[in-house]
Amino acid sequence: MDKQLLRLVFNQLQNDVPEIDGMSVVTSDGKVIEAQWSNNIEIDKVGAVGSALLGLGKKAIEILSRGELLQVVLHSTEGMLSVYSAGERSVLIVHMSNAGNLGMLNLYARKAASTIAEQMRNEEL
Repeated sequence: MDKQLLRLVFNQLQNDVPEIDGMSVVTSDGKVIEAQWSNNIEIDKVGAVGSALLGLGKKAIEILSRGELLQVVLHSTEGMLSVYSAGERSVLIVHMSNAGNLGMLNLYARKAASTIAEQMRNEEL
């Protein structure tokens, strides 16, 4: 995956939703492709957890027969962690402070996830 493109996607997402304080793109098995966080966190653990959350979310939706998963959101006292599928093989993980608007995050993060998914598909060809 083109890391320069990912940094451009991250920068655009950060400009669109300034309350974002961290994001990563990881493979579906949790390997970190690129990450940008404002604090010192263990990005490998974020990748593993984000990938697992997406997998659990997909399985729950499948079991409930409720369509296709759009995202998984965890809301804490200090913010929201949102996990988006970015194609068959990658996951976009975004953390935003509670001051942010979840609707705006979803709007722009889904666009970012789509761009990442398209890039991943192009690399497969």
